[in-house]
Amino acid sequence: MSEIRGLPQKSELANDFSDFFQKLLIVTLFGVFVYSLIYCGKRWKLHYHSWNVPGPVALPFIGCAYRLFGDPTPTTMGITMNVQSSMEYLGDLIHRFAELCGKRAFMIRYQFKFIWNHSHDKKVLEDCAKKTNDFSDSVVKMKLREHEERQQDKSCDHVAKNESMVERKSMLDSLIESSEMTDEELKTAVKTVLAGGTDTIANSSVFILLMLGLHPDVQQKVYEEVVGVLGREKSVEPEDLLRMEYTERVIKESLRLFPPVAFISRYVSEDVAIGNYIAPAGISLGIPIHYIHRCPSYWKDPMKFDPDRFLPDNVAERHPQSYMLFSFGIRNCIGWRYAMMNLTTFTARVIREFKVFTQYKGIEEIEVEMHVFSKIKNGPKLRLETRT
Repeated sequence: MSEIRGLPQKSELANDFSDFFQKLLIVTLFGVFVYSLIYCGKRWKLHYHSWNVPGPVALPFIGCAYRLFGDPTPTTMGITMNVQSSMEYLGDLIHRFAELCGKRAFMIRYQFKFIWNHSHDKKVLEDCAKKTNDFSDSVVKMKLREHEERQQDKSCDHVAKNESMVERKSMLDSLIESSEMTDEELKTAVKTVLAGGTDTIANSSVFILLMLGLHPDVQQKVYEEVVGVLGREKSVEPEDLLRMEYTERVIKESLRLFPPVAFISRYVSEDVAIGNYIAPAGISLGIPIHYIHRCPSYWKDPMKFDPDRFLPDNVAERHPQSYMLFSFGIRNCIGWRYAMMNLTTFTARVIREFKVFTQYKGIEEIEVEMHVFSKIKNGPKLRLETRT
């Protein structure tokens, strides 16, 4: 068949398409390369600041919530909640949410919005956020409704039907009654308590028990103090906590070595001088609490477990920011007093009823996973034995 003059032949068309796709591939790869350079440049700038600011390069730190005593009890929200009644209990939900936030922040592939927006992890994160928001919404609505009912019946005024039994207010009740917070602010407060009072308290409890298991002599002193204050049967009351001074020092020393939130960050709104370095406005500074708590500049023999570090005279000799269990400054933990009461009560109850043992032979053997909260890697390796 004769060729049509002036038209490109089949082989020529194939070559043209091949050249087109080669050019398209080169342009695409070049675009990816340029984007990677921009991304790496931003990360390099971050690491540059991280290396030059005095102190170590910061590491992020995750945990899981649990309850030792499973009976449903009124929580800080003033409701009765059995969080272990289903597989998707609230503590597990918050743990998963924190874990995914850590992956979003620190996994390299998730720094690319396209990959993150089309990932399964994003869908799970959004589902966790929705369930947590729905829970906080339902709690606030319920407590507001109860508050309105109490306002309508002034004779009740926080006194139970049996006048000899005074009803204790929950934290949320107090917020509703003593402030002008909006519904949204109340919901935010509930979510703050949920996020800050599950993984952190749970992992702190594990760290404390590990230290008691590693140091039987310290555990015996805590037991003697608890029994001396409470006896064998008495429930823990707020005034009892003030008398458990040694137990409190043990808790603080345990969480010096293993802070449940081992890394925090602060946004720099204006240039700040740190030593001979200027941290420029617009960056975020990482504060590695885990490192500071083990820094030889502030702590003599930092890997030694010594509750007496927190005797008043010893505390007065240290820099006030050498111990930042609950952060520091105007943005410190809003619930630090509640956390210490919670941990002291927990420790007293456990030690009075059980002896604690661990498979670990020393502090150096304990590995910690680091995402958002700190968590013992491969389980805590704890064993409880009932006291006779």
